[in-house]
Amino acid sequence: MYKRLSKVAFDLSLLDLTQDFYCGDELWEREAAEFISGRSGEVADHLARGNDLWLYYTDDDGVVGFASLGASNWPWPDRGSPAVPISLIPMLGLKKTFWGEPPGKPEDRFSAQILDDLIFEAGVAVVTKGRKPLLGLFVHEFNARAMRVYERSGFTNFHKLYKDKATGANYQGMLLDRLVPRGE
Repeated sequence: MYKRLSKVAFDLSLLDLTQDFYCGDELWEREAAEFISGRSGEVADHLARGNDLWLYYTDDDGVVGFASLGASNWPWPDRGSPAVPISLIPMLGLKKTFWGEPPGKPEDRFSAQILDDLIFEAGVAVVTKGRKPLLGLFVHEFNARAMRVYERSGFTNFHKLYKDKATGANYQGMLLDRLVPRGE
């Protein structure tokens, strides 16, 4: 059964809706849950830096996931090129109970709906904020499930890497160089 997500702009008054957010036990899953629940203390800083942040929900299920969109400068089209302003997905999380949901076509799943919305919002930022039509993200090097979801939405590996100094974790850059949502 197809279920369409709705979204609401996140602000700190909504923290009570995210206290039970659980994405799983892997490092990257815990980071996402700690972020949106406010336990890591990063969500207020994230918003203060001007990033957009949304909660995604259904009337029947409540909060299903969250995602944010910000700005960065990445060398484009290759490592030796000058950095250009792009949109960046700093944080994204889906409650574990909604992985693979709703059943049916992969493009109808909640994860795909959230990515489609972020692609749309990044397209808006091209016009309103002067960013290039590029959307980047970093994914933990061992998070193969997320990489497959991103690849289905058109992201490809990019030469940019990020190493978290606190945890030592490596994150692979991925880039979407066409900001057209699926089906458009």
